[in-house]
Amino acid sequence: MDGMFDDLIPQQGQQPTPQGSGGDMFADLIPAAAPSQQPKSLTQAAADRLRYINDVMTLGGWDRLVAAGRTALGGTPYQQAYQQETAQTRGARESLSIPEQLGYGVIGGAPLAAAGGALGLLGRAATAGGATTAGTALQRAATTAAPTLGQRAAIGGAEVGLQGATEAAIKGEDIGTGAITGAGIGAGLPVALSALGRVASPIRTQLTAPQKELAREASERGIELTPAQATGSKALQFFESQLRDLPGGSMSPRLQQQQLLQERALREAGVFAPDATAASISGGFSRIGQEFERILTGRSVRFDKEFDDGISNVLLKYGDELPLNVLRPFRAQVKNLLNQERIIDGKAANVLRSNLARMERQSGGEPQLRAAIGELRNEVDRAISRSLPKEARTEIRTARNQYKNLSRIDEVMSKAGGQAESGQIPFAQLKNLIQDKEKSISRPIGVATPEFRKLAEIGSQFFREPPSSGTAQRNYMTAFLTGGGAIAGGIPGLAAAIGTPLATNLVYNRPLVQRMLAQQRGRALERTPQQLMTSAGTAGLGLLGQ
Repeated sequence: MDGMFDDLIPQQGQQPTPQGSGGDMFADLIPAAAPSQQPKSLTQAAADRLRYINDVMTLGGWDRLVAAGRTALGGTPYQQAYQQETAQTRGARESLSIPEQLGYGVIGGAPLAAAGGALGLLGRAATAGGATTAGTALQRAATTAAPTLGQRAAIGGAEVGLQGATEAAIKGEDIGTGAITGAGIGAGLPVALSALGRVASPIRTQLTAPQKELAREASERGIELTPAQATGSKALQFFESQLRDLPGGSMSPRLQQQQLLQERALREAGVFAPDATAASISGGFSRIGQEFERILTGRSVRFDKEFDDGISNVLLKYGDELPLNVLRPFRAQVKNLLNQERIIDGKAANVLRSNLARMERQSGGEPQLRAAIGELRNEVDRAISRSLPKEARTEIRTARNQYKNLSRIDEVMSKAGGQAESGQIPFAQLKNLIQDKEKSISRPIGVATPEFRKLAEIGSQFFREPPSSGTAQRNYMTAFLTGGGAIAGGIPGLAAAIGTPLATNLVYNRPLVQRMLAQQRGRALERTPQQLMTSAGTAGLGLLGQ
């Protein structure tokens, strides 16, 4: 008769029949809702949460550990202690909602995830490939800053799979099933997060860290970048470039952005016009000259020893480098400056600098002469600044900075060829010009202001057209002029030739679509720390294993 009453004995993990129930054999069928309906004290609620965390952290082995301790210390029979602890753990779990169980499960899994770092390192080494020895593989894996999705899945599968097998062994369940379940959770989490991130942010950024910083600075200046600009995607760059040349292309925000950038650059140069045409540049120089005249009227300028030393240094620097055909006018200007009276009227000083500035601009075909005259003019400007009171120095510094920036625009537009007629600043060439001048000068005379230089960098990075042979435009025009016959023929083909790019522009250039394609917030999910994913996998095991 041994064993005939085994079904009446509470088994492991099964709550015993409460004493005093009258031996009701149907007690287990009655919903045990009463305990959960009773309000719990803060102390009991905290104890329940701590018990649940401990149970997850020990992979379901907390009840056995506590029961073993009670048996060793108090003499309570192990089976009785274990059943009591299991009942309390079940009650603690049932008092928590599913989100709470997941949240506290992540907390409980954190120590296991940290301990799994060594296993994760082995996983990286196993998937790295190409290593000649285990030591070399481990060294390579330890320095891998961004493991691939496959590596992350392998690491998560190995770590959580081991935890699943361990939990199954502790609970007396099938170890293979536990390992497979854990491996599925651990490997599936990075894959799921990556997929979610790609849906939320479909275009991965290809910008480097400095380029991202430049994009941020462009946004701070009110220049909202298009998806192609914000991500650096080559495919999107070609797509946007071709789309702008088709019907509806004027909807592109890039055109307004480039205009805003150009107007900001011109304002830094003292020009309040939309385009850098020859007329607007000439007007800018005239306005700056008038500003110098206003500031210097009624004042005097002193040419001191520092001025003489500066002129002599310019002569020493360029005296042997200039071609013979421009050496004579340069020496004449040097002699004129060195023979100036020591103190002259402010208006006369302004005429002197204006003549040098005009000669500087007119020397565009002779870069060395332009640079040499520019340094002479700069020495005059510095002498003027030293002669002015403090409040006037600020005003003259602003005018000088505008002149420096406008000189760079004037110089780059003189080399822009046909583009100069449209007045559109070639920012890539402007950036290169500023960099070349900064490298070539031997004295810090100042090539451009920091803000102007930053605007040139933004323009060079984000407003450079991708190379195009014009094939797409020619193919479109061919289809358009033939009535779109390659598409549908006749009137339907003509309508498609116009309507398709127009509709595409209308959708693509909507602000909501632009922001959705440009933002990268979803991609952060792909960079979720491995320890956090392992901890979440442990929480999932705890949820499934109860």
